[in-house]
Amino acid sequence: MYVYDPKGNNPVGYVHLRDGYYIQCIEPGLLIDRIEEQWLTNPNLDDKRKTKLRELISTLDPEANDIVFLAKLKKP
Repeated sequence: MYVYDPKGNNPVGYVHLRDGYYIQCIEPGLLIDRIEEQWLTNPNLDDKRKTKLRELISTLDPEANDIVFLAKLKKP
């Protein structure tokens, strides 16, 4: 399933839902671009969150392997 960012209608990568988990795989370079272009420029984002995003960017290597996000879904 290919999903879009609801705030900017930008592709964010492939997402899988399986066995009650959300799984997303994204290239680090794409994640860095997304943070810089979409999230850091968001006027609604407070300075504390922007600082955390900048710290995250400093830990990412654009040439490294893909990053996998894994989260357990809430039960209704």
